[in-house]
Amino acid sequence: MASRKPKELVQFHARHKYMLLVYNQAQMRKMGKLVANWKDIGIEAALETYREHLKLALAKIPRDRAHHNILEHALGYFKGQISLGEKHHFLDLVRKATLEQVIPIEIPIEILKSLMIRFDEEYLASQSYFTPFPVGLPGTTDSSKGR
Repeated sequence: MASRKPKELVQFHARHKYMLLVYNQAQMRKMGKLVANWKDIGIEAALETYREHLKLALAKIPRDRAHHNILEHALGYFKGQISLGEKHHFLDLVRKATLEQVIPIEIPIEILKSLMIRFDEEYLASQSYFTPFPVGLPGTTDSSKGR
Protein backbone atom coordinates (compact mmCIF):
# COMPACT_ATOMS: atom_id res chain seq x y z
CA MET A 1 0.00 0.00 0.00
CA ALA A 2 1.82 3.07 -1.27
CA SER A 3 -0.66 5.62 0.01
CA ARG A 4 -0.48 7.26 3.42
CA LYS A 5 -4.17 8.13 3.49
CA PRO A 6 -6.27 6.70 6.35
CA LYS A 7 -9.22 6.19 3.99
CA GLU A 8 -7.13 3.88 1.83
CA LEU A 9 -5.97 1.89 4.85
CA VAL A 10 -9.62 1.40 5.83
CA GLN A 11 -10.51 0.35 2.26
CA PHE A 12 -7.54 -2.03 2.08
CA HIS A 13 -8.47 -3.71 5.33
CA ALA A 14 -12.14 -3.97 4.35
CA ARG A 15 -11.32 -5.51 0.95
CA HIS A 16 -8.97 -8.11 2.41
CA LYS A 17 -10.92 -8.93 5.59
CA TYR A 18 -11.90 -12.47 4.56
CA MET A 19 -8.43 -13.21 3.22
CA LEU A 20 -6.93 -12.09 6.53
CA LEU A 21 -9.53 -14.10 8.45
CA VAL A 22 -8.57 -17.26 6.64
CA TYR A 23 -4.88 -16.71 7.36
CA ASN A 24 -4.98 -15.52 10.95
CA GLN A 25 -8.15 -14.43 12.70
CA ALA A 26 -6.37 -13.06 15.78
CA GLN A 27 -4.06 -10.84 13.73
CA MET A 28 -6.98 -9.70 11.54
CA ARG A 29 -8.86 -8.55 14.64
CA LYS A 30 -5.80 -6.66 15.94
CA MET A 31 -5.43 -5.04 12.53
CA GLY A 32 -9.10 -4.07 12.52
CA LYS A 33 -8.75 -2.34 15.89
CA LEU A 34 -5.65 -0.57 14.65
CA VAL A 35 -7.49 0.67 11.54
CA ALA A 36 -10.44 1.84 13.62
CA ASN A 37 -8.20 3.70 16.08
CA TRP A 38 -5.37 4.98 13.85
CA LYS A 39 -5.85 8.53 15.18
CA ASP A 40 -4.58 7.42 18.60
CA ILE A 41 -1.05 6.88 17.25
CA GLY A 42 -1.08 8.73 13.92
CA ILE A 43 -1.23 7.37 10.40
CA GLU A 44 2.51 6.72 9.99
CA ALA A 45 2.74 4.60 13.15
CA ALA A 46 -0.54 2.89 12.31
CA LEU A 47 0.74 1.94 8.85
CA GLU A 48 4.00 0.59 10.24
CA THR A 49 2.20 -1.43 12.91
CA TYR A 50 -0.32 -2.65 10.33
CA ARG A 51 2.55 -3.86 8.11
CA GLU A 52 4.02 -5.83 11.01
CA HIS A 53 0.67 -7.44 11.79
CA LEU A 54 0.18 -8.19 8.10
CA LYS A 55 3.51 -10.03 8.00
CA LEU A 56 2.50 -12.05 11.05
CA ALA A 57 -0.95 -12.75 9.63
CA LEU A 58 0.44 -14.12 6.37
CA ALA A 59 3.32 -16.07 7.93
CA LYS A 60 1.54 -19.44 7.88
CA ILE A 61 -0.51 -21.25 5.30
CA PRO A 62 -4.20 -21.22 6.23
CA ARG A 63 -5.69 -24.39 7.64
CA ASP A 64 -8.48 -26.10 5.75
CA ARG A 65 -10.80 -25.51 8.69
CA ALA A 66 -10.30 -21.76 8.26
CA HIS A 67 -11.45 -21.98 4.64
CA HIS A 68 -14.38 -24.07 5.80
CA ASN A 69 -15.41 -21.39 8.30
CA ILE A 70 -15.10 -18.54 5.79
CA LEU A 71 -17.21 -20.34 3.20
CA GLU A 72 -19.91 -21.22 5.75
CA HIS A 73 -19.90 -17.63 7.00
CA ALA A 74 -20.24 -16.28 3.47
CA LEU A 75 -23.19 -18.57 2.81
CA GLY A 76 -24.96 -16.82 5.69
CA TYR A 77 -25.30 -13.73 3.47
CA PHE A 78 -27.84 -15.70 1.43
CA LYS A 79 -29.91 -17.03 4.32
CA GLY A 80 -33.55 -16.93 3.32
CA GLN A 81 -32.66 -16.42 -0.34
CA ILE A 82 -31.67 -19.97 -1.25
CA SER A 83 -33.52 -23.21 -0.74
CA LEU A 84 -32.67 -25.72 1.97
CA GLY A 85 -31.54 -28.11 -0.77
CA GLU A 86 -29.14 -25.51 -2.19
CA LYS A 87 -27.76 -24.85 1.29
CA HIS A 88 -27.18 -28.55 1.98
CA HIS A 89 -25.58 -29.05 -1.43
CA PHE A 90 -23.23 -26.12 -0.86
CA LEU A 91 -22.27 -27.26 2.64
CA ASP A 92 -21.61 -30.77 1.29
CA LEU A 93 -19.26 -29.29 -1.32
CA VAL A 94 -17.50 -27.20 1.34
CA ARG A 95 -16.98 -30.34 3.44
CA LYS A 96 -15.65 -32.26 0.44
CA ALA A 97 -13.28 -29.42 -0.45
CA THR A 98 -11.97 -28.46 2.98
CA LEU A 99 -12.26 -31.44 5.28
CA GLU A 100 -12.15 -34.41 2.91
CA GLN A 101 -10.10 -32.67 0.20
CA VAL A 102 -11.67 -34.69 -2.61
CA ILE A 103 -12.68 -31.69 -4.72
CA PRO A 104 -10.94 -28.36 -5.35
CA ILE A 105 -11.89 -25.47 -3.09
CA GLU A 106 -12.65 -23.45 -6.23
CA ILE A 107 -15.92 -25.36 -6.65
CA PRO A 108 -17.72 -23.96 -3.58
CA ILE A 109 -16.05 -20.59 -4.18
CA GLU A 110 -17.47 -20.45 -7.71
CA ILE A 111 -20.92 -21.34 -6.39
CA LEU A 112 -20.65 -18.45 -3.93
CA LYS A 113 -19.63 -16.14 -6.78
CA SER A 114 -22.76 -17.20 -8.66
CA LEU A 115 -24.86 -16.40 -5.61
CA MET A 116 -23.15 -13.01 -5.31
CA ILE A 117 -24.13 -12.22 -8.88
CA ARG A 118 -27.63 -13.65 -8.55
CA PHE A 119 -28.41 -11.67 -5.39
CA ASP A 120 -26.22 -8.64 -6.16
CA GLU A 121 -24.13 -9.11 -3.01
CA GLU A 122 -21.55 -6.34 -3.44
CA TYR A 123 -19.75 -6.68 -0.10
CA LEU A 124 -18.79 -10.32 -0.61
CA ALA A 125 -17.97 -9.67 -4.26
CA SER A 126 -15.49 -7.00 -3.14
CA GLN A 127 -13.56 -9.46 -0.97
CA SER A 128 -10.15 -10.45 -2.34
CA TYR A 129 -10.62 -13.94 -0.88
CA PHE A 130 -12.98 -14.78 -3.73
CA THR A 131 -10.71 -13.40 -6.48
CA PRO A 132 -7.19 -13.41 -5.04
CA PHE A 133 -5.48 -13.00 -8.42
CA PRO A 134 -6.12 -10.51 -11.21
CA VAL A 135 -7.93 -12.03 -14.19
CA GLY A 136 -5.42 -13.21 -16.76
CA LEU A 137 -2.45 -13.22 -14.40
CA PRO A 138 0.13 -15.65 -15.80
CA GLY A 139 0.47 -18.77 -13.69
CA THR A 140 -3.09 -18.79 -12.32
CA THR A 141 -4.30 -21.34 -14.86
CA ASP A 142 -3.08 -24.79 -15.84
CA SER A 143 0.42 -24.20 -17.16
CA SER A 144 0.62 -27.66 -18.73
CA LYS A 145 -1.30 -26.37 -21.76
CA GLY A 146 1.70 -24.38 -22.96
CA ARG A 147 0.13 -20.96 -22.48
